[in-house]
Amino acid sequence: MKVTLISTVKDCAGSADAFLASLGAQTRAPDEVVIVDGGSRDGTAEAYGRGDGISMLVEPGANISRGRNIAIAAATHDVIAATDADCELDPGWLESIVAPIEAGADVAMGWYEPMLETAFERCMAAVNLPLAADEVDPSTLRLGSTVNGETRQDSATADMIFDVPYLVWHISQFMALEPGDVVNTGTPEGVAFSGRFPYLTDGDVMTMRIEGLGEQRQVARRRP
Repeated sequence: MKVTLISTVKDCAGSADAFLASLGAQTRAPDEVVIVDGGSRDGTAEAYGRGDGISMLVEPGANISRGRNIAIAAATHDVIAATDADCELDPGWLESIVAPIEAGADVAMGWYEPMLETAFERCMAAVNLPLAADEVDPSTLRLGSTVNGETRQDSATADMIFDVPYLVWHISQFMALEPGDVVNTGTPEGVAFSGRFPYLTDGDVMTMRIEGLGEQRQVARRRP
């Protein structure tokens, strides 16, 4: 099985050396690498183009989705592995991603872990990447909400008709999911529309939680 690795870049020349080094350290090397530059002005295309065996395409104005489509169209192999070129790949990343495909899967996905340098990056990581993949099971997470301390919702992802892996697989059939994308799946029973509880009023304090991921607190305010 031959694999084309694709990526998109724009104005991230400073990340090129680390990415290329991690690409060269893969335990399973890609058979082809296609990177699309969206019109960088800092020498990004030149920096990434220095990598061995990389096909660099320049398409000014291309966003991530368009860039990936261009890279896929240029690929010469049927199996596509997509990553962000401002990341550092784990040495076993591609080998782990390809293994399920070789076993008969249609889609496989990996995980990002933040590399923190600034306070802003730490805050963003806490919201978007709070746990490592092996620290959370999306099929058994408890979730719920309260209003003024009264429980309104108390359920678990195990109660979903379609589980999380199926939802990701299904949506991936017709659109590209990006790290940080939110999939809205509805909400557990306990909303005011059911008639069991009153609607929110000015000053009500709501808390929403997902086991292992955290809790949000919001105060309802009447619009002037």
